Amino acid sequence: LAKIQDGVDVYSQAKEIGEFQKAIDDYTEAMRRKGYNDILQRMRRAEIYRVIGNYKEALADIDTLIQSNASSADVGAQFKAGDSYLYYTRAGIYAKIGNLNQAIDDYSIALKLGTGGEAYMIYRDRWKIYFNLSRYNEAIQDLTVALKLSKYGSFDDHLNMLVNRGIA
Repeated sequence: LAKIQDGVDVYSQAKEIGEFQKAIDDYTEAMRRKGYNDILQRMRRAEIYRVIGNYKEALADIDTLIQSNASSADVGAQFKAGDSYLYYTRAGIYAKIGNLNQAIDDYSIALKLGTGGEAYMIYRDRWKIYFNLSRYNEAIQDLTVALKLSKYGSFDDHLNMLVNRGIA
């Protein structure tokens, strides 16, 4: 696995060959150095932590990014600190660790901050939490909206949502 200073996208390479700890180490080192975008490196490291199930560290990195209020100019068009992607990602982690109310809150914030296309994914994921909390009317509402937005998903997603709306 090449080092960050060699210009290699360590995140993509780590995913391909499974050297996640090496990528985490490289991103951590890159954040210590000047000249590298700490925000982008932190986001990539958070994503690796999430993928390997180290949710505590992933949440710590995402929380730092949200609190930083970095502008999109800091990272280019890939993501903006405080944008819907960060809240969407954090909501998914909260859902995995059983913090369902916080997951709902973050999905709702992601909807407010989103630009459109990601709304489908948020509604598609948030309904499950409402359902697990026996909040069936809200689950049905989210599924209905997700179905209307399903042009962003696959046919299988659309079909599954129809079945799940019937179950809810």
